[in-house]
Amino acid sequence: MPRQFPVTNQPEDQEGGISYSVGIELNRFTGSTLVIGDTVFLSDEGVELLASTDGSYYAVNAYSFIDSDRDEVGGLYGRDDNGQNLVGLRVIDEANKGDDTVMQIISTAQSGAEAKVTITANQEGGDSTALIIQQDDSNSKITMLADTYLMLGRKVMLVGAGSEICDVYITSTYFVIRYNTGGGYYYKYLDLSSTSPTWQHSTSEP
Repeated sequence: MPRQFPVTNQPEDQEGGISYSVGIELNRFTGSTLVIGDTVFLSDEGVELLASTDGSYYAVNAYSFIDSDRDEVGGLYGRDDNGQNLVGLRVIDEANKGDDTVMQIISTAQSGAEAKVTITANQEGGDSTALIIQQDDSNSKITMLADTYLMLGRKVMLVGAGSEICDVYITSTYFVIRYNTGGGYYYKYLDLSSTSPTWQHSTSEP
């Protein structure tokens, strides 16, 4: 039988106080909600946190991690911006101690099983983009490592310092480099099935 919802005296109505609504039926916790600070809701449906609505992150809409000095080191945040729902997982050095910040997403499996980390962007009826961006004023790099091979698909877009763009991909038996001239595309391609391939050029995809 589920644990009975704890019942305490109603606190006085004051800032920072706790209010709650409790429903007990046949010693079972049904339809009950605990409201903490007007932003956190605990119930039999789970934990709900009210998102920020002004484009900023605040602890009132987050699961926050703090150090022994009560300085925040990270958290999970929700934002309800105009026309955009956003959930952010971040790690910070709130106390400005000069600490490194590391974000890790780890999947660990036993031998014989498979460990996966999946990041998916899914837009119904339209284009979807999953972004990994490093913001730095000087030297930025993103490192991807695999013990055997790194799989990328279907196309890789390369962006130059002056916003020049080319796509690198495979279609049929051809290795293709597609360059965006601004007014159209140039294609350089190599037939990988040939024993003595040579680069070819076209204004259309092979």
